[in-house]
Amino acid sequence: MPFFNISELLTNRSTSADTASEVCFGTLCDVRIQWISAASRQKLVSQGVSKKQDVYDVNLVLSDGRCEVVDVFGDIVAVLNSKTHLALSKLTAVNQIQFRGHIQRDNLNSTTTGGKLLLNGSSAHSLLDLLVFGPQLIAENLARELSRYRLFLQHPDPLPADVSYSNPQYLPIAGAFLTNGSLLPAIQDLEDVEDHEDTSNISSSQEDDKLQMSNLADVLDHLPQHNYLEEVQVDHRISTPLLSHQKEGVDFILRREYPTPTTLRSLWKLSGFGEDNHTYRHLITGSSSDKPDDIPGGLLADAMGVGKTLTMIASIASSMENANLFVSNETTGSSPDMHWRCPINSTLILVPSALLLDGWIAEIKKHVVPGTLRYYKYHGPNRSLPLSTNIPYQIVLSTYGTVAADSRSGGGVLHSFKWYRLVLDEAHIIRNWSTKQFKAVTELEAVIRWCMTGTPIQNSLEDLASLVRFLQVPLLEDASIFRRHIIGGKKTANGVPKPNYEKLKLLLGSICLRRSASVLSLIAVTYMTCRPVLSSEERNAYNNLALACKMSIDELTRHQYTERLGQRPVLEALLRMRIFCNQGLDITAAGELPLTQADETISLLQQTGETSCAYCNSYIDIVDNEETIYLVQKQSLVCAECAVQYLHKVDQRGVVKLQMNHDEGAEIKQGVIKHSKYSTKLKALLENVKKQDPQEKSIVFSAWIRSLDAVASLFTEHDITFRRVDGGILHAKRKKMLSEFRDPSVRVLLITLGTGAVGLNQLSIANQIHLLEPQWNPSVESQAIGRVIRLDQKKKVTVIRYVAKSTIEESVESKQVSKLHLAVSGGLQSSNSDHIERIEGLRVLAKAIQAQLKP
Repeated sequence: MPFFNISELLTNRSTSADTASEVCFGTLCDVRIQWISAASRQKLVSQGVSKKQDVYDVNLVLSDGRCEVVDVFGDIVAVLNSKTHLALSKLTAVNQIQFRGHIQRDNLNSTTTGGKLLLNGSSAHSLLDLLVFGPQLIAENLARELSRYRLFLQHPDPLPADVSYSNPQYLPIAGAFLTNGSLLPAIQDLEDVEDHEDTSNISSSQEDDKLQMSNLADVLDHLPQHNYLEEVQVDHRISTPLLSHQKEGVDFILRREYPTPTTLRSLWKLSGFGEDNHTYRHLITGSSSDKPDDIPGGLLADAMGVGKTLTMIASIASSMENANLFVSNETTGSSPDMHWRCPINSTLILVPSALLLDGWIAEIKKHVVPGTLRYYKYHGPNRSLPLSTNIPYQIVLSTYGTVAADSRSGGGVLHSFKWYRLVLDEAHIIRNWSTKQFKAVTELEAVIRWCMTGTPIQNSLEDLASLVRFLQVPLLEDASIFRRHIIGGKKTANGVPKPNYEKLKLLLGSICLRRSASVLSLIAVTYMTCRPVLSSEERNAYNNLALACKMSIDELTRHQYTERLGQRPVLEALLRMRIFCNQGLDITAAGELPLTQADETISLLQQTGETSCAYCNSYIDIVDNEETIYLVQKQSLVCAECAVQYLHKVDQRGVVKLQMNHDEGAEIKQGVIKHSKYSTKLKALLENVKKQDPQEKSIVFSAWIRSLDAVASLFTEHDITFRRVDGGILHAKRKKMLSEFRDPSVRVLLITLGTGAVGLNQLSIANQIHLLEPQWNPSVESQAIGRVIRLDQKKKVTVIRYVAKSTIEESVESKQVSKLHLAVSGGLQSSNSDHIERIEGLRVLAKAIQAQLKP
């Protein structure tokens, strides 16, 4: 490659050109491609090379599951490697970008004999140089996104003659020279540095496993994009203008409600046809059918804050004619029998708690033209609905607990209807299909079923299996089939089944729409981790707690006893260590730290996977729900729906409602409890809050009221004005606190992670988030962050996580140890973890704790 004079080269840059004009951004060098076959490579060779350079010209076509390399005749000859394809498909401006490929003669792994170009062996891979073109206006965003995926643009050789060259990743330096035109390492160089192994024989699925599937959460963030979606015209009943991604979300919902292979990405592929019939093959199971058997509905898995609720409301409004037509068709000529359910044009929406019911109602009032979309809240002792096809409500809202309670009483009116649409909000609530709650919800009859959740996979693929079962996805709703084809039966070295990621992506790519918070491109978010070092006194006290925990683990492993009751001392010791990182020496003697607070007992129950109602066995989501939970004998939970019946059968002196942690009749305490010593972590929090601009607002999240008490005392001593919302504060008081937080003089809001209240989704007035401790379940942190990073956020957001150095918090932060913790506690992973694996998990945890002991 010739020498480049940079100042001369950049005379072609369109710095003063119209920002809408197309430019060449540069070249992605040495992109690995895999040939479809030796014949396809030979076909490309037979086409000859261009006149100016010994290169073969190709183009790229981004499809749903892969990126195809096509020759000048449009025939597919190769596919792009999964890593680069993933990065390119995730670019927000991918539809505005064009790619042109050059394959050097030398990169075909070929030799010349007698004037003929011959393939050298049967190598399946070659390297491609990829020129990137697009409008100048996307240059900065493109550079930022490519850098995120460690992709860097080089100088093109030869320079394209038809457009200007403008490399957004290059900062010009006058008079500079480059010997090979390269600004940054080529893609191939980066892969070699990162992988340290020969990747020439790695298949696409293996590459996925290695590069981006280290945990199941990554699957959701790397799904094939639904590039076929359009920005649909939303129904006139919606008064709020929708953003582009929300309009596309409505398009996805409406397409999936009437699925055909031509309108969406189908799991069925036409494999053969004759004069009288067609044959379709299922892409995951391989089963055959004479028609593509799909389900109306699916999974809306947008991240929190992206606008799922408004998208669903707009879809309901935009499909009213279809709903009316459904009722007309069902009632015409039908003869009701004993199994007949009354068809109605209404959508039933289920949520975890009464507070979220109020949240949906607030969204309807905010975004819908008054009087055009009627709703009814089916909740409370006086709930009722007429058993008629003409109920006057387009939307009926209720809770999971209400459905379960009605089911125990014989079904209730909700089970008497055939709903047009059934929507589960926070659908991960039903992730355990062995519960009565799951059975009650699944037995509701509806034409269309939707699951809405930003965390469809919380702990394992069993979570997703429950949602698929509720959605009634053909074939895969059968648990054994789902496990065989998706979860996988073979175990890896650490004893955990290895999922089939390719089939998982096929499934989610068909039924699921997932957009991360990156669609909120105007919101800049900075993530930081503050790692305070314990003082010498704190370290001595912490070591005592850690040694006690290790002794409990050693005792368990010595006796090979890992049943639930035997694990409890270990889990209590882990919780004490976590609480100590927040509280420091401002507690009783370290070895005697009592777990007396109700929210701390809740944390313990979460660790053991026991957050189910002791009466109806329904799963209880602590987030947004703590004020509707009752604690019985400090050992188990009862949901609000069961509380009345349960309290008649037990000693009421042992029952505590979580909001009774504080005196309900007293005014909210603003730091009146004097604390003698503050932990190193809380001092670090104080300094970070002090450093922020006085005009900015912060939110401090913690799982425990005890921690917020200490923070409140510390802030009071330093004249930092704050408000506080937690499960011990009445609902009316919460609204008051949230309203006062908007006052310019109030700088900080203290809040527990499990607190729910109308208005919490409007916390975007703050732009600093302090997560006081890491959580075993990362989705809890994500939901907290999502309260601030929302569509109406106008400021740059800073998220600060606090992780005490060389403590159990580093183990909580580690996803690997987090998975071990799940195996230890049993929990939702119990089906995947046997006795031997739990013993091994305990031993690894003990080693981690031992390694964290410092003098």
